Amino acid sequence: MDGILGVGPARLTLGTQSTSSIEVPTIMDTLYTERKIPNQILGVSFAPANYNKTLNGRMTLGGYDSNMFEDELIWIPRTITRPASFYWGVNVTMTCGSSVIVPNSAGIMDTGSTLLLISQEGLDRYIQSIPGASLDDDSITGLVKIPNSKVSQIPPFVIDFGMFKATLRGEEQLFPIEIAKLFGGQEGYRYSYLNSLGNTQGSGMDFIIGQKFMEYFYTAYDGTNNAVGIARSTISKPL
Repeated sequence: MDGILGVGPARLTLGTQSTSSIEVPTIMDTLYTERKIPNQILGVSFAPANYNKTLNGRMTLGGYDSNMFEDELIWIPRTITRPASFYWGVNVTMTCGSSVIVPNSAGIMDTGSTLLLISQEGLDRYIQSIPGASLDDDSITGLVKIPNSKVSQIPPFVIDFGMFKATLRGEEQLFPIEIAKLFGGQEGYRYSYLNSLGNTQGSGMDFIIGQKFMEYFYTAYDGTNNAVGIARSTISKPL
């Protein structure tokens, strides 16, 4: 961990200085106001990581890289629901097969998170929707484990942004085997990267969509128009 580059909205900086009412310009704000970039847009690509030292991230400052996604970006307006609205927040509905995992509610897109986190109630419904799935309390992972023999039966996981539906196929909901081993995963099982956020449904922060989702979907963040762009990624292996 060499550091953290904060690319969220400047409102998140309130309270970080001695004068709590002052916003601190982010790097995106500064680049734009100094005319170093043409647009206040950040494009982010993650290729699927399949081992510990995979180099899989790429940022585009001032725009996005159309070579890294299919068709065109669909722009989703930021939510007005607090506290998700303080971040790159959006409203979505999540389903797994025929089960509604997260009803229409607000949460955030977060390039600095690894997992896809949902409420405990949502995680319970997710586990119930997959044959043989259970929470792995016997190892250090604390993740949802699925017997190898049941992987082919994992239903599609759909995140409906209203203007765009992102579908994660069964294998796309799982850590690569080599990565799971680093977490202490057991032989004979695969592990989902969906986990519990620890709060209850309806908090205004009902999910966090992190890197593992973004390995399959390119995202962009428009600070001028307050919108998140999403499209299916064309990158299928480490960069």
